[in-house]
Amino acid sequence: MIDPRDLGVVPVVGTVVGFGCLYGSVVGLPIAGLNPTGQRVLGLFFFALVMWLTKPVPFAVSSLTTVSLLYVLGLADSFATAAAGFSSRLIFFLILLLLLGNTISKVDLDELLARRLLVADSPRETIRLTALSLLALSFMMPSALARAVAFLPIVEELDDLWPGTENFRFDAHLILGHVNPVASMGLMTGGGMAILSSEFVRTSVTYISWLDWAVLMLPPTAFIFLLATATILLVHPVGGGTSASRPDEAPTAESFDRDQRIVVGVMVTVIVLWVVGSFLGIPTILPPTAAVFFLALPGIGIVAAEDMRTVSWGIIFVFGTMFSLLEVLESAGVLSWVVGNAEALLPFTAVPIWGTVALLLALAFVVRLFFSTASAALLVLFPVMLRFADAFGVDPLYLSLSLVMIVGSSTVFPFNTTTVLLTYDKGSMTAVDVMATGLITTVYAAVAVVLCWTLYWPLVA
Repeated sequence: MIDPRDLGVVPVVGTVVGFGCLYGSVVGLPIAGLNPTGQRVLGLFFFALVMWLTKPVPFAVSSLTTVSLLYVLGLADSFATAAAGFSSRLIFFLILLLLLGNTISKVDLDELLARRLLVADSPRETIRLTALSLLALSFMMPSALARAVAFLPIVEELDDLWPGTENFRFDAHLILGHVNPVASMGLMTGGGMAILSSEFVRTSVTYISWLDWAVLMLPPTAFIFLLATATILLVHPVGGGTSASRPDEAPTAESFDRDQRIVVGVMVTVIVLWVVGSFLGIPTILPPTAAVFFLALPGIGIVAAEDMRTVSWGIIFVFGTMFSLLEVLESAGVLSWVVGNAEALLPFTAVPIWGTVALLLALAFVVRLFFSTASAALLVLFPVMLRFADAFGVDPLYLSLSLVMIVGSSTVFPFNTTTVLLTYDKGSMTAVDVMATGLITTVYAAVAVVLCWTLYWPLVA
């Protein structure tokens, strides 16, 4: 299948709309109740948003353009203010985690682990083991995309070795695409989405340690993950095949080599330090910093200069630019204006607190549909939702964690998440399958939110 953005129409339309927004940023959008500076900042915000959604130019180019325009148009009092988002601890933290995650693929540890974990006696057992392995590997392999890339070749190989098996490949693709990213929500360092969310919670709500996040988020994450997997296997049961037992040609376990043992040891040490650091006050950024430095030392050499080219710099630039934009939007009064108008349009005051939370999360779900990554959606949603929480007396920590669950589980269209797009491209599922599975995971996330607010979080928070 072809990503609609590759057809050429969307980037062209995005360019036209983006320049319209840019014009609005220069002259000011005629929005009642918003001061001239706020109108111009909002125009630039929409310019950046359209550029990121339609991608007529690379992320880094549109991001650098936006930062420069913040200064050139006088929306920031200095270039240092315009680029302040790049000084965020999150930017460096994300780079370090991306480098660590890349070492897993670099030493072929991902494929080796996948082969070890996918040795099973039947297609049905293999699917179950695949799901449990993805959940377990989320502790060491923070990228859902890395996990999907590691498992896909093994799944394809096993599908060939079990000819005639019903739904094996289909179920595996649904689990790798839809359910696999859910596992990344359980840990603060589970991926870009969790890292971004924890940073917003730390800076805008309350201090939260790595262990605090795990206690609050691992149980609901496991609930959504396991329930979604069980539903997929129930609706599309794996059966048939020409062999009832594991074929002789199935992948066999291999021993770890030197580099793989080093990477495993380093990753385990980092996780232990995060847990211990939760009690001793060790900064979360210190363990991955020490790990990357160690892996780059002479005699180790697993992290090298060329690895910096493999970092997703486009995403890094988007994060930094968004932080700069949010700072200016806040100072210009745009976020206060958004909250005030939403309060007038939506019946927040006519419903109890739980109704307010439901409206906010429903709004977040709708906004999520327009974004290609959960992290990008959260960048936009978090500051607005926290303003709503303050305005309507909603617990900001509970709302923040609920927002992560809803946004992280809502993949309704193939382009909403890279892992779904990757598996959708394999051709085993239709757009209807993607939509149905995405709605199922969203419903389970909503159930998890209700259970956490009423039963679990009051006991542990």
